[in-house]
Amino acid sequence: RRDEANKAAITSREALALLDKLGAQERDEAQISLVASDALRAAGDSAAAAAALARAEAAFRARDARISDEAIRQSYRAVAHNAELLARVERA
Repeated sequence: RRDEANKAAITSREALALLDKLGAQERDEAQISLVASDALRAAGDSAAAAAALARAEAAFRARDARISDEAIRQSYRAVAHNAELLARVERA
């Protein structure tokens, strides 16, 4: 199990590095960063997990701020990974 967590953490770091190289990926950055946070936490790297969660939140908030229609914004916030992200941020 520890081996799997470490492999997932390595893959997560690679994914985050690729996002850094490509620049902001508005559509998927929050979800990728949220999953990376899970993998890094499972591998015992709580500092990197917290940084990935903060990155996910920043990506979410940037996109959320550009949605002017309240109904669409609420729909965006209700998407499963966005709702999970908001719940985690509130718990942190």
